[in-house]
Amino acid sequence: MKIFVYGTLKQGHGNHRLLQESTKLGADWLAGYKMHSYGGFPVVYQGEGMIYGEFYEIDDVTLERCDWLEGHPDFYKRVQDNDPRYGDFWIYIQTEEECQHLSEVEGGMW
Repeated sequence: MKIFVYGTLKQGHGNHRLLQESTKLGADWLAGYKMHSYGGFPVVYQGEGMIYGEFYEIDDVTLERCDWLEGHPDFYKRVQDNDPRYGDFWIYIQTEEECQHLSEVEGGMW
């Protein structure tokens, strides 16, 4: 299975250790999302925009660890989406309403 990460799980960030045994498939822009900031980490919701992140091939154990880190399903919701280059993947999001009070990350890159 695949996952798209856009914040602290990316290479060079503090939580990337959870993906160190996973295969990086690529880094790219993803359409259909807007990024906002909680200060120390980003959050995205489905909307008109683009965000930058990394695609990984992961196993069930890694997905469980990422769910724990992201507080799924209580904080972030893990949803499935599809990209023409990478196919089906998981991404952690919140709703637009949950992000209204947060600052937008200009340019969609954390």
